[in-house]
Amino acid sequence: MKIRPFQVEDITAMVDMGQRARTKVPAMSREGLAEEMCTHLSPDPEAMKREKILAHVEKYPGWTWVCEHEGELVAFITFILNQRQGVGKIIHHAVDPESGQKGLGQLMYAAVLDFFKEQGLSLCQSADGA
Repeated sequence: MKIRPFQVEDITAMVDMGQRARTKVPAMSREGLAEEMCTHLSPDPEAMKREKILAHVEKYPGWTWVCEHEGELVAFITFILNQRQGVGKIIHHAVDPESGQKGLGQLMYAAVLDFFKEQGLSLCQSADGA
């Protein structure tokens, strides 16, 4: 496994992976809410997720890391730092459900948490539970 900074050529694989990793989440959330409300709030959850990932890598390209296994992208994580408040925030993460690899989410979180500590941050917040 190799964790490295995001490169522009990674974006298509990241967006595809993010969508594959989240295929069950929108359906599960719709079960607990009225279908009409879900459709109104999030008519196309896959497109929304794609737009959020694209916006993050455009604004914070250095705060997006990917994990490769045998030359294939198998996970990614995006984050931001707030040095003034001493807080790091994990924004998005996804593991390719087809990779067959276990523990990649934990590996990515551990790498980012170590980075936060190196930067002198004392708190971490996660914004995305996928």
